[in-house]
Amino acid sequence: MKEATRFFNTGNYQQSLRTYEKILKAGVPSASIYNNIGVIYVKLFEKNRDENYLRRAISFFTLATVIDPEYKIAEKNLNEVLDSYLNEKVEKETASRVKLVIKEMRKEQNLERKEEL
Repeated sequence: MKEATRFFNTGNYQQSLRTYEKILKAGVPSASIYNNIGVIYVKLFEKNRDENYLRRAISFFTLATVIDPEYKIAEKNLNEVLDSYLNEKVEKETASRVKLVIKEMRKEQNLERKEEL
């Protein structure tokens, strides 16, 4: 655990993740480890903007809360990531719809201009 934390604190998230995975493979599941892995995936998302990292973070925070429903840190992290993920989805969807509406309006304006001529 100390080694995984050391890697995390120095920004070596991939090595920290591998170290936590070794601990899990050794048969030491804990809410704390799952939460920490979730945090790593959030950091990787912030670095790479790959949505798959957010999905993994959600999975690991969820596992942490299933193992220990009283583990408030994991619950808080899960809620923050879900809020962030959903907000990002809504923003993308809204932007996409706005672009579509603008495109349609431009088409209509062009058609009206042609009819006027």
